[in-house]
Amino acid sequence: MTAREMQAEFDTRLQLVMPSAETTDKPDSTTIFMFLNKSQDQYVESKYSGNNQERVGFEQNQKLTDELRTLVVETILTVSMQSGGYKPNSYSATLPSDYLHTISEEVSISAEDFEGEATTYRVGIIECTADNYRSHIDDPYSEHVYHYEEAKPLRLFRDNKVELITDGNYSVLYYFLRYLKIPTRISLDGVGYSCPLPANVHTEIVDLAVGLFLQSISTKANAEVEKNQS
Repeated sequence: MTAREMQAEFDTRLQLVMPSAETTDKPDSTTIFMFLNKSQDQYVESKYSGNNQERVGFEQNQKLTDELRTLVVETILTVSMQSGGYKPNSYSATLPSDYLHTISEEVSISAEDFEGEATTYRVGIIECTADNYRSHIDDPYSEHVYHYEEAKPLRLFRDNKVELITDGNYSVLYYFLRYLKIPTRISLDGVGYSCPLPANVHTEIVDLAVGLFLQSISTKANAEVEKNQS
């Protein structure tokens, strides 16, 4: 559906469940698109996280994968070594401006082989948190330590950056990121035009938007009753 068609569908479905909306509570265009975009955001989050009817997350079955496939992006980010007050042997890359959730990650590292020549490897990463960072650094057997020509850097997130931490015996060249992007806004201003998700889920987005609108009306009415009773 185009944005205009989704707006019309919203009006139609609202009339079916709330006929009085035609004269009393009919939302304006700005409000409709606010709820359509709120619905779209909730839909994406529920499908990604597994907080849905199927109780499974993104890429755990083909149906969910298909429903979010138009938001999947793959990119290669150049990294740079950090200095100063950052963590030792740390490299960083700036996340894309439309980044929402990580799907998969790899890095390209460079290290000297047994003959002293620089060799490049494409490897995975070690998911790390601020809580367990220190235990990894203090562990001589941690996978981020270069040993027998194998190593995977620790990965931390900070602000709009991803940090990749080595043991100092190898460098990080590139960060390969496959991610879910922030969906473009559903609008009439030429920026979004229509829902960026596959066409077969547009009706579900509209249904959810109508439900969110009705919920907001109910919440507002209950608040007015409590106010008058107090």
